[in-house]
Amino acid sequence: VPDSTNHSPTLVSQAKTAEIADTATAKAAPTRNSKTYRVRQGDNLWSIAKKFDGMTVEQLMKLNNLSASSRLTPGMVLRLQKS
Repeated sequence: VPDSTNHSPTLVSQAKTAEIADTATAKAAPTRNSKTYRVRQGDNLWSIAKKFDGMTVEQLMKLNNLSASSRLTPGMVLRLQKS
């Protein structure tokens, strides 16, 4: 489901992979205090942003150096806040 700001959601694609640093906290279910989120099948930036109060697609893109054409892959770890 696209968001109301007309941004195309970044869909999960198994065809493209990304190198992401492994982190132990990424395996845990997301919480408000999580610093990372491990992408699951079917996730897109809009659905991930909705899981975290105050998070926007634009913030996720900026924190993770993603563009509108970037693809997410299952297992990819996204940063949720600046380190």
